[in-house]
Amino acid sequence: MHKDEITAENENQPKISAFLIGKTLINEGAGRAVVCGVGFNSMSGKAESKLNIEDEATPLQTKLEQIANDIGKLGVAVATLTFTFLVGRLVYDSLKDDTTFFSSDNISAMINAFITSITVVVVAVPEGLPLAVTISLAFSVM
Repeated sequence: MHKDEITAENENQPKISAFLIGKTLINEGAGRAVVCGVGFNSMSGKAESKLNIEDEATPLQTKLEQIANDIGKLGVAVATLTFTFLVGRLVYDSLKDDTTFFSSDNISAMINAFITSITVVVVAVPEGLPLAVTISLAFSVM
């Protein structure tokens, strides 16, 4: 056999790879295999892990998240000030009238002040987010 005959025969034959990728179909024949890697350590797992790139936040998403955090902090600050003011007014009224501070009416008023301050947070945060989105979109257009 000449070298040219061997190459001619090999050109007609399909090329055989030493590795099989997962879900490879074999039509006929017999063979043995050694498993080199499974899951993310296999060839298809490595290819799949390269495709799973986590999305980075866009600058607009970063700004919106910052504005939403600022609105939340502002809402908590206003709620704290509201609660402090209402309890201060309650203390002032009880000192002015020379009544005990821990009466049932005052405790009920403190609970109402707490509920009012929580209401400020619950209402302020969702109402401020659409405004934040509108403002940030207006600035991004400019």
